[in-house]
Amino acid sequence: MAKGKKQKENLGEGKGNDTKEDDGNGKKSKQAAQESGNSGGMLKTEALLNMLEDIRESKQKKAQSEKRYRSVLRNAGIAIAILEEDRTISLANKEFEKLSGYPKEKIEGKKRWTEFVAEKDLEKMKRYHEERREKKGKAPKRYEFEFVDRKGRKKNILLNIGMIPGTKKSVASISDITSLKESQEKFRKIFWNSADGIAIADPETRKFTDVNEAFCRYTGYSRKELLDMKLDRIHPKKKLPEVLKSFKKQAKGEMTLAQDIPVVRKDKKIVYADVNSIIITIKRNKRMLGTFRDITEEREAEQKLKEGEKKLRILFDKAPAAIYVMDLKGKFKDGNQKAEELTGYNKDELIGKSFLKLKLLTKSSLQKAAENLEKNKKGKATGPDHLVLIDKKEKKHHIEVVAHPCDMIGKKRVIGIARDITKRVKAEKEAEKNRKRYRRIVENTNDIIISFRTDGRIIYISPNVERYGYSTDDVEGHHVKEFVHADDRKKVVKDLEKTLKTGKMFPTVFRLMKKDKGYIWAEEWSNLVEEDGEKRLIGVIRDITERKKKKEELKEQENMFRKIVDNIREGVIVSDLKGNNLYVNSYLADKLGYKKEELKDKGMKDLVPKRYRKDMEKALERWKKELEERKTSPVPEKPYPLELMTRDGSKIGMDVYSHAVKWDERDAVLSFFRENGKEKD
Repeated sequence: MAKGKKQKENLGEGKGNDTKEDDGNGKKSKQAAQESGNSGGMLKTEALLNMLEDIRESKQKKAQSEKRYRSVLRNAGIAIAILEEDRTISLANKEFEKLSGYPKEKIEGKKRWTEFVAEKDLEKMKRYHEERREKKGKAPKRYEFEFVDRKGRKKNILLNIGMIPGTKKSVASISDITSLKESQEKFRKIFWNSADGIAIADPETRKFTDVNEAFCRYTGYSRKELLDMKLDRIHPKKKLPEVLKSFKKQAKGEMTLAQDIPVVRKDKKIVYADVNSIIITIKRNKRMLGTFRDITEEREAEQKLKEGEKKLRILFDKAPAAIYVMDLKGKFKDGNQKAEELTGYNKDELIGKSFLKLKLLTKSSLQKAAENLEKNKKGKATGPDHLVLIDKKEKKHHIEVVAHPCDMIGKKRVIGIARDITKRVKAEKEAEKNRKRYRRIVENTNDIIISFRTDGRIIYISPNVERYGYSTDDVEGHHVKEFVHADDRKKVVKDLEKTLKTGKMFPTVFRLMKKDKGYIWAEEWSNLVEEDGEKRLIGVIRDITERKKKKEELKEQENMFRKIVDNIREGVIVSDLKGNNLYVNSYLADKLGYKKEELKDKGMKDLVPKRYRKDMEKALERWKKELEERKTSPVPEKPYPLELMTRDGSKIGMDVYSHAVKWDERDAVLSFFRENGKEKD
């Protein structure tokens, strides 16, 4: 413009004295133009020169702008290309070069974008190309397709494309989402092939957004039915507030594992699950993914074991004789109510202490008891022995003691039975509630997910394997049997071969070796799937060490109580309120000349003479009434004398102590029989 102004001044030289100043925009005002009418030709030339100068500057700016624009596109962190109307690529940036495998010199003006599109997507994209130029707004601006690079490799691409205003060109940004697609595919296979039920729900509305096949089988509903309902419908109404409380905690991340969750199936049957939940994001939406592990059978098995212990504990606690358990050093480990009554000590005061130091016996009785303990150490039973016991208040009691050595939970113990032969003491307080001995089989466990080839080589294992000392690198690439206890390897390999052959899922129990050379007991479920064109096994491994240990302990405990009852030198019968026998101990069966199994088929009516039956019916009515008011009745202070008939028809005089109890959740009568010396032919 400086040059233009100079030319303007030169052209107006000698005639410019009458001209007015510019209006500030480089143009003459209307008034100035009128005053300079004689110089009109000169002014037109001047305006033309100004216009030419403006055009030149505009082109320079446009060139600079285009240069900056191209520089930005070339250095963008995402693949970008400019596509011409004839499908030629006129610009490709550095990321596009990396994606395609070609340098820009072989792309720009030489390659068409159609050369980079897989055949299955080509016709669709050609149509979009035409519609984008002829029918504006019809072609999508964002979609996926398969990209083919220089080496013929196919890649999953997310394309964002739009027209450059005022041109027939379009600009495309290309994102490689191949890894994302592969991750989604792996997640999908794990989701659909999991042995456990998996459900995804909206934490706000509690509506299901997706479920796998195992969850459908578990609930009995179809996938379509579940996706139309809220999770509230699969839980009992009475338990719903408690379930929702756990759900909210899981949604907030305050807890991951919710245990013993009741689920109502479509057929109205109630099953139970441990639900492990995590928060995930799907398409920018917050979701809860819950894994439902069916624990119904485990729960029922545990309940049966507890009921077995409860029954035996009733016999133990309610026995009219004092029963105690001690180690081979004479230290008390357990005792029943009668033992507390007889000694005057609380059980907690005796446990852990030796009878040799407690002054429970007179000097002569203590010497005898010490001699018996030495015999017990050698595996010999002792008694019955007449000893004198001194209670907490220093009152003396004459007692008769029988002691038997036994194994209890892998340890040597002595079970002793003592009867107060001085007088019958009053019944002690109601039986204390049985405390829970065992915790749930699995607490806050997270299952391990594993994927391995059909030859046993591990492809993937979830990071929580670290709790057993391994990193994922320690495990992946190795054979699965390397982490299995040597004694279990044949069984594991055999079970895996069975899964490969039948395609069916079933549990395999084995010892999983820890890196520190210890091991845990584990349960594994595998499912045969096809992944990346080859058959593979996807499995779930669960730590069942605690469950296995507790089962063994419960069995030992049950054996202990059974030994106690069978070694009592008194008869024991448990019968229902109709007089049918539910349990008879070995002592009474031998005394009456029967086998235990034979007496189970008989009732109390079959064992007593007719003259006792009316009294028995009245007693049954009384016990029935007591059970309606409370769970058990106290042990009677005085016995009821009656006669029992043996197999050969003779009669034995007995004193019986009977009271009402709950047995297997049934109303029952627990009776203890003691000979009173009155025997008749």
